[in-house]
Amino acid sequence: MTTNWIIDTVLILVALGSVFVLMKASLQKNNKMVGVWGSVMTMAVAALLWQRFAE
Repeated sequence: MTTNWIIDTVLILVALGSVFVLMKASLQKNNKMVGVWGSVMTMAVAALLWQRFAE
């Protein structure tokens, strides 16, 4: 139960980082990067959420 705040912090950092990278990539019209980064971030957040609620 003590690891919940760590997972929450990681989720917040990942969300902020992904928003920043997606904005930067979309400004550069780099659609392949947007697609790859979006799918990777979605899987990472899904895995973290699964660990969060599996306990």
